[in-house]
Amino acid sequence: AREQGVEHFFSLQASDERRRADAGEAEAAAARQEAARLAAEVRACEHRLMEAAMAMNRAQAAEVRARDEARAAAEREQRLREEVDIRERLRDLQRQHRGVQADLMPPPPPGGPGPPPGPPR
Repeated sequence: AREQGVEHFFSLQASDERRRADAGEAEAAAARQEAARLAAEVRACEHRLMEAAMAMNRAQAAEVRARDEARAAAEREQRLREEVDIRERLRDLQRQHRGVQADLMPPPPPGGPGPPPGPPR
């Protein structure tokens, strides 16, 4: 009976150890599953980070293009203003030139245009 009691004790102890080992394996399996889930989440985050970095690069490039286009537009506008100023000065000079030419022309003959004065025919 004593041997049976010892065997029963060891049997209970072995059974308890098996239960603890099974529980440990189940816990390890759950931990591995959680680790795999977290690793997949990390990969997804890394992918989103890469996409965000590429979007930032595109935004910066668009910003540079917009600044370049704005600078070019401002330069074109300045050239157009200068051209308009030049044309206005040219018109002023042409008016002045016509005035000077008119001053230099001999006065019209007395009596205005027409046949020269003299005996009628």
